[in-house]
Amino acid sequence: MTAITRNLPWFIKDLGVAIVGEKCYTSIVENLDVADVECLKYSLSKGLGLGIVVGGSIMKVPQLLLIVSARSARGLSLTSYVLETLSYAITLAYSYRNGFPFSTYGENLFLTLQNVIITLLIVHYNPPASLAARPSAQRTVLSIQVVIAFAVALALLPPSTLALCQIATLPRTSLFSKLPPGIPPRTHSRKALASLSAFARSNSFPRTPAAASLVSSPPPPEVRRPYRSAPASPSPSPSTSSSDCRYVLM
Repeated sequence: MTAITRNLPWFIKDLGVAIVGEKCYTSIVENLDVADVECLKYSLSKGLGLGIVVGGSIMKVPQLLLIVSARSARGLSLTSYVLETLSYAITLAYSYRNGFPFSTYGENLFLTLQNVIITLLIVHYNPPASLAARPSAQRTVLSIQVVIAFAVALALLPPSTLALCQIATLPRTSLFSKLPPGIPPRTHSRKALASLSAFARSNSFPRTPAAASLVSSPPPPEVRRPYRSAPASPSPSPSTSSSDCRYVLM
């Protein structure tokens, strides 16, 4: 078997080395050393990270396609998408500027881009009252200018300020996710939100070892109580017979 793994095509070897490194690629792939626990853990974490990135790249594609095909974004909350997009963008900027591996934050890049497109579609198809009077082209240009301004601001913020912004995004899953993405009044909106929710649930994986240990922790053992037999019911006394009851009632 090692004769095959050591003679893989160059592009497969280069891809494997780029993902797990030369040492772990040689140990796991070429030598098939399954006893190398450290490389196994590292390779598994890298694989899960890349899987989350791939999931994030297609997570909101059904939502986009349904909005475009219906030519309507009714039922979608503009405020919710703006907050969610800002949260993803802050996490993306913080991770990139700190030099984190792409597999640990790559899904934020794709989610930010998809959310920006959805936000622009909401402004285009169903603008808020403050922008409804403006032409569609003017609304689109104004929205793109706001997006560029936020991107430049995140790129120029001092590291300490960006770190504070990153801390502020930590309650995103507990706060922003509670904001309703929309009340779907039509069938196509229901389908869009259902598709988005399904992809969001399938893409929710823990990013830290502590969270993973909490997810994989076994349930507490069941406490067994000692069995106690029910007390025997007393036998009916002769004084409570049906005939005596009739005499008493009479």
